[in-house]
Amino acid sequence: MIYVDAARNAVTCIGRLGENNARVIRINVSGIVRAFPGAEFTVLNKRPGDADAYPVAPENVEMNGEIVLWTVASGDLTREGVGQFEVVASVGGTIVKTVIYSSRIDHALDGSENPPEPWEGWVQQVTDAADRAEDAAELLESPGAEAVTLAPGSASTAEYSDGTFTFGIPQGAKGDKGDKGATGAQGPQGIQGIQGERGPKGDNGAKGDKGDTGPQGPKGDTGATGPAGPKGDPGTPADPTVLIDDTTTTATDRAWSASKTAGELSTLNSAISSLDESKAPVILSTASGAIATFADGADGMPVEDCVVQIEPVQSGEGDPSPTNVRPITGWTGATITHAPTTDPDDPDKVIYPISWQTEAGTVYGGTLNLTTGVLTVDRASRTLTGSDGATYSNNGQTSNTTRAFVRIPEKAYGQIGFISDRFFRTAATDVVGKMSGRLTSNGVEFYLPVEVPDTTPGIVGWFANNNTQFVYELAEPITYQLTPVEIKTLLGQNNIWSDTGDVTAEYRADTKLYIQQLTKPTEDDMTANTAITSGKFFMTGNRLFLATAAIAVGATIIPGTNCTELSLADALNNINA
Repeated sequence: MIYVDAARNAVTCIGRLGENNARVIRINVSGIVRAFPGAEFTVLNKRPGDADAYPVAPENVEMNGEIVLWTVASGDLTREGVGQFEVVASVGGTIVKTVIYSSRIDHALDGSENPPEPWEGWVQQVTDAADRAEDAAELLESPGAEAVTLAPGSASTAEYSDGTFTFGIPQGAKGDKGDKGATGAQGPQGIQGIQGERGPKGDNGAKGDKGDTGPQGPKGDTGATGPAGPKGDPGTPADPTVLIDDTTTTATDRAWSASKTAGELSTLNSAISSLDESKAPVILSTASGAIATFADGADGMPVEDCVVQIEPVQSGEGDPSPTNVRPITGWTGATITHAPTTDPDDPDKVIYPISWQTEAGTVYGGTLNLTTGVLTVDRASRTLTGSDGATYSNNGQTSNTTRAFVRIPEKAYGQIGFISDRFFRTAATDVVGKMSGRLTSNGVEFYLPVEVPDTTPGIVGWFANNNTQFVYELAEPITYQLTPVEIKTLLGQNNIWSDTGDVTAEYRADTKLYIQQLTKPTEDDMTANTAITSGKFFMTGNRLFLATAAIAVGATIIPGTNCTELSLADALNNINA
């Protein structure tokens, strides 16, 4: 038996022509099962070239935990090409969720050109129901009889009301092939075929006209330094009484006199004070961390984008192990606080309580975008009991062992992104309580505290007696739409934090406050005293710079390499642009 995992973002091969019950398609419906407990699942298949889908035989569809298993019969594999299949979830007879997948049937040398009918049991039920309804209609001499067509796969019905019989007849089996129709319009161009063999070289053509001169090429590398020239004559000694000429500053000599510097700063401050905020350019800035803090917020403007992290909480201390159990808890909601200070008791704070218990239950990892209301769940929690739907094995061991191998269908491949209440991750080998993932599978290896027989029952028995909580990254994150929340910034200082994790806020800055923050002297010399991010304005003395790359603490500030120097006139032009 071949097992194939259905892929949402790719085409799933469900078999080859002529195969029968040779492949099982595994369809992960964990998200639907959690959202709709008790849901029942059916599979509809639309073969290549078919106009309609039909229900797969019930005996070929079964549930294994949170996985739908579809055993593909020969009637489902009739023509090679691309088709579709759909998983339908229903509760109490009402459809609550459907998921459509793209499928592919591959060619086989012994494939039949005359496809069998899908699920002969269903076709026979439809045919029998039609015959019974037609016989009943012929027996009625009264005009009070009518027939209605039902969907394929439905049971036939018969009702009587007010002197009229109503017979429900399911749509019948596909009829005989009709006469060939008229030639249709030309279809779209097919995919390009395989390139043919290269033909013999042809004769050289006549020489063409000379083309136009191309654009000038890039500047070449600087040549080697030439020999030193002869020593020049001595210059005229400088006059110590000459003052700095503020009219002759250049790109390499930006020295100004004290009076010139004071005048420029006065002009800049005057321009900032008289700036019309309504005409100023929109300045978006970002703050992030356990508390997203910024001091230049625009008064009453909605935060452009606010995302909070959702992280699981593990109680206790030390490495979790079979003897040091540390339970893990998730979140059914978040509490977001916005205040002018970081004091939790600030009387001017505003609290935004958010709940997702109804939509998503308990969340063990993900993000919540308050601005759009989108909750993204990228981690889940499972209790390993030996009978929870995971696959348990000894991973090929040939003797008693302390190692157990567990595959979880919806887990993402990888060695990180998971935690447990009884095991911990480490690079060490053969350590009791260690767990490690696999880069190429959804499996996890656990090192048990005792040896168990080299059989699956021995491993299953240990987990049955030692239920283990395991939080892991999902292969496919699940999103939920909640109600968006609008946070309006305060003028100046703002602090935003959440009880579920870090916060990242993109906000509109007040232009005057933003420029004032930029023009504060931040460095005393050409060595960075604080970390400077790319795109940030900063000053050293009376010199204004724009960082073009990140500058670390203690790094040298080098104009033209990690920053660009601006004149105060440049700053004024940027303000008034």
